[in-house]
Formats: sequence, C-alpha cells, structure tokens
Amino acid sequence: MGYSIHIDDAKAMTTLRFTGRVTASEVLEALVQLTAHAGYRAGMARLWDGREADLSEMTRDDFLLLAHALRPIQSPSPGVRVALLVSRDIDFGIMRMFESWEGDDLPATIRVFRDLQAAEAWLMPD
Repeated sequence: MGYSIHIDDAKAMTTLRFTGRVTASEVLEALVQLTAHAGYRAGMARLWDGREADLSEMTRDDFLLLAHALRPIQSPSPGVRVALLVSRDIDFGIMRMFESWEGDDLPATIRVFRDLQAAEAWLMPD
C-alpha cells in the first residue's frame, strides 16, 4: 500500500490518498503522519481517497482498531466531517459497514462517497 498526504489551507481540508492493498496498520501509520504534519490543524475537514485502494482484506476487527485509534485524534475537534471516497462496489460496501458500525461512536461525522465532487461539496458546504 502507498499513501500520500495533501493539506489545503485555503479549504481547511486534508486529503489522505491510499493506493494498493490496504491494511489497518498502514492506515494507522498514515494517520500518525497526518497529525504530525506541520500544516495539520485540528478541525480540518478530512477526505480519505481510496479510489485506487483495495480494502477487500480489511476485517471488522481492523475497523474496530481504526475507530479506537481515531477517537483521540477526533476528540479535539468534534463534529469534523470525514468523507470516505471509493470507486469499487466491494469497497463501498465495506466502508458503509464501517460508517454504520462506528459512525455514531466517533466524535466526527462520516459519510461514504463514490464521487469526488459530491464528497468535496459535503465536506465544504459553505
């Protein structure tokens, strides 16, 4: 798996772009790198772009681990929006399960998208 981090100060938005087969430990590594990034600020909208990623090996336990790891990251900025962007049907289904399992327990609003423009419009409603 590979990932890249982009921070758009003008939009107050971060983008984590994932490619290849994704594991929970690699997502956690990307989150650590994101929060350590010099341009990162709590409260920024977050786009997780997985259109070039393969989430098919992620398990429910992986998502529980991620949700547990996300809580302290999200806590300083409750209500932040997180858009999960995917392209494959299987990945959409997997991310919708994550949204339904953990969405209410995280101090963030999570939504899954297949379209970049729709995700960005939801992240930046004003």
